[in-house]
Amino acid sequence: MTTSVSCTYESLVQLAHGKTPFAQRVQEAIEIIEQALDTYSSPDNIALSFNGGKDCTVLLEITTAILFHHYPDAAPLAVAYVTEPDTFPELEAFVDSTAQRHRLDIVRTPGPLKAGLHEFMRRKPQIQAIIVGTRRSDPHGATMPTFAPTDGDWPRFVRVNPILAWTYNDIWCLLRTLQVPYCSLYDQGYTSLGDRRTTVPNPILASPKSPGGFEPAWTLTDCSSERHGRNPAGKS
Repeated sequence: MTTSVSCTYESLVQLAHGKTPFAQRVQEAIEIIEQALDTYSSPDNIALSFNGGKDCTVLLEITTAILFHHYPDAAPLAVAYVTEPDTFPELEAFVDSTAQRHRLDIVRTPGPLKAGLHEFMRRKPQIQAIIVGTRRSDPHGATMPTFAPTDGDWPRFVRVNPILAWTYNDIWCLLRTLQVPYCSLYDQGYTSLGDRRTTVPNPILASPKSPGGFEPAWTLTDCSSERHGRNPAGKS
């Protein structure tokens, strides 16, 4: 299913070994995704939401590692990418390279989110659940359950949330420990990504000693400042 990966099932299990909070959260994410695979019978019935942000990058690496371990002959993972009109070229380049590296079945649909997901489900009507990289610190994430069916006039599927309990530091711990590729904007001081109209480097990371004027995202110590430089909504 995958080609060149940094995150393998064995490396995940190794990270999950131990009693640290981070190890326990990795183990929980593995268990939730494996539960989703059991619940919805086949990888063909599950998709993943991916927009190039750090959280969904972590989630993609975990999901593809699990899929390759349990279903090595599975079809490419279906991925919903709801696009924005003024996205960063660096982000688009990262999405493209990631899709190629993991041989993803990526479906690009224009936003806003609800309209984009309706179109995704029209193209992929077999999908019953979409794995999402929401964390508790995200907008609307505080009360989100692990398995959350959509309601109202949203398209019908179940949102699977394996990394709800993860912190900003957890995300960077996995990316850096396993040397997972991530969008280059994070090395330029961006800590939360939206479109170019709503996103600037995090002012807390401004540094005259850094060649680009900002320290990289993983150096942020105050996790509550993750979304500084952002309007309220957008990618993570």
